Amino acid sequence: MPRSSGLSAWRYNSDMRTVLSALLLFAVTVGAQPDRYEAILTRLNRHLLPLKSMAASQGAAQEEIMRRYADEMSKLYQTTVIPRDLSRSLTAALAGKDLTNENLMPLTRSIVAALNLAFDCRESRQCELGKLEGFRSSALGTYNALLALGAGPPQARTVMNEVLRAGLLIRKRQDPVFRNIPPGVPPKLPSQLN
Repeated sequence: MPRSSGLSAWRYNSDMRTVLSALLLFAVTVGAQPDRYEAILTRLNRHLLPLKSMAASQGAAQEEIMRRYADEMSKLYQTTVIPRDLSRSLTAALAGKDLTNENLMPLTRSIVAALNLAFDCRESRQCELGKLEGFRSSALGTYNALLALGAGPPQARTVMNEVLRAGLLIRKRQDPVFRNIPPGVPPKLPSQLN
């Protein structure tokens, strides 16, 4: 048997162990506390619901909504995990759509699953997040969920790419993903924006 085949099998087994341990941890957490997990997702969704009544061009109000969403997400992970590019693309994709807690659940589940895998992969030196099927399928889940919500393919693709990028930055422990979103900045009136 060629040596490269053994290395490839070892890498595959290592990746599979990482994926399986992440899924097991996720299943145990969710299985042990399904009401708590659903409550967390519902809280995250609650911050996105005001986008239903907004046009795509209401920047300051949308920024405030995403700040609250990012703050809620940071409570979940004890660190800021939503970069501004993801915030902006997600806000633009959801503005003016018919949003309910129920139809936002697949989107929020996909984002949280991708971030969970990124943090789990961060703990292993051998883990290659971009090659993990669970991570890619979670990011694809954001794309499909946005299409189901009425977002266009270009917007859904942009959000999916930003979820992938956020996960990869988390995995690499690169600081730019942890930029703070300004806390409690009072919203400005449209006349105050230049």
